[in-house]
Amino acid sequence: MLPRAGITRIRFDGRLLPSQPGRAGLPCVVHITAVTAGGHHGCVPASLSHATISASDFARSLVFYDAALGALGLVRAAEYGDEEEAQASVEAAGWGPSDAEPLLWLVAAGAATHGAHLSLRAGTRAEVEAFYAAALGAGGQAHDAPRRWAIFRRGDFNAVVGDPDGNRIEAVAAE
Repeated sequence: MLPRAGITRIRFDGRLLPSQPGRAGLPCVVHITAVTAGGHHGCVPASLSHATISASDFARSLVFYDAALGALGLVRAAEYGDEEEAQASVEAAGWGPSDAEPLLWLVAAGAATHGAHLSLRAGTRAEVEAFYAAALGAGGQAHDAPRRWAIFRRGDFNAVVGDPDGNRIEAVAAE
């Protein structure tokens, strides 16, 4: 049986999309890997502004994402509270490269995001290992320890953790 067509993985990296007629090269912050009806896995470049995860326990998730994403060189670049309150607590935070807009947003919500799988590009194998250790140290759930994937993703070294709400967050580096 062939896999169903659809998006299977989102990867954040800093590559440029090829120029299109009448358009300059666009910064590619996300690669969406699709499964076609024929079962072929390929990288389909797409321009995506950001991804958002809703958290059931915002404070706990902030600790997790600060640690996990910090190990990959991403910083908390923005945070917002209720603009109608004078002393509002933070209800939304965004992480990204220090010189760019946030790529990943976390928002406080009654209904948390479940079942998301975000794959973030790491620069080195050491960054993948640091991501895994930092994520587990900040309350993340072990899913796949850092390792090579010789069959499914030849040439990649990655690790997958669960965030406090069970979403899978992956760091992957080319070997």
